[in-house]
Amino acid sequence: MKNIGIFLAILVLISPFNGRAEDEKASKVLRKVSSTYNQYKSIRANFQISIYNRQTKSSFKQSGEVYIKDKMFRINMSEQEIYCDKNTMYTFLPDQNEVQITNFDFKDSELSPSELFTIYNKGFLNKYISETTDQGRRVHNIELTPINKTKSYFKVKIKIDKISNRVSEAKVFNKNGTITSYKITQFKANLPVKDAYFKFDKRTKPGVVEVDLR
Repeated sequence: MKNIGIFLAILVLISPFNGRAEDEKASKVLRKVSSTYNQYKSIRANFQISIYNRQTKSSFKQSGEVYIKDKMFRINMSEQEIYCDKNTMYTFLPDQNEVQITNFDFKDSELSPSELFTIYNKGFLNKYISETTDQGRRVHNIELTPINKTKSYFKVKIKIDKISNRVSEAKVFNKNGTITSYKITQFKANLPVKDAYFKFDKRTKPGVVEVDLR
C-alpha cells in the first residue's frame, strides 16, 4: 500500500529541528517536539489510518502497530507486515505467504512510519494555524508545505499535544485527491526491543515465497 510508504516516512527523523521555518511560533513548538523525541531510544505506537477520496467520496480505514528504533522500523497490520533494518525493507503479505524484498535508502524515501513523529525535519516550510482542543487535550495545529514541489502531496497538517510535546495526528493532502490521516491511539517509549525484531526471518514463515526486487 503506497500510503504505508508515506507513513513510514512520517515516523525515524528523530533529530534536532532543522526545517526551514516561516513561522517562529511553529518553529518554537517543533523544537520542543524534537527535543522530546531525542530522549527516546525506541518507540512503540498503535495507529489508525484513514484514507478519504474526495472525488469518489469513498473512505478506507485500517489500524496497526509500529516499532521504531534508530532508523529501523517494523509495522504490523492485518494485511501486511513491514520490516526495515535501515538498508533492506521486507514487505510480508500473509494472504499470499509472500515477502517482497527491496533496498531502502532513508535519504531517498518520500516520507517513512519513522517520520510521523518528526516529519517536519524533511524539507518543509511551516506555519502555525491555531491551538484547539482534541479529545479533551489542548493541541497545536501546524501546517507543513514541502519545499520540493514534485512530491506526490502538497500539504501536511499535524497536531501536537501541548503537554507531552508529541505528534498525535498527521493528515497528508495528496495531489491525486486523497487525504490520508494517521492518528496515534497509543504511545510508549524506551521499551526494550532487539535489533533482530526489525529483520525478516523466513524461518518463522514456513513456505514463504521470496520476491527479490533489489
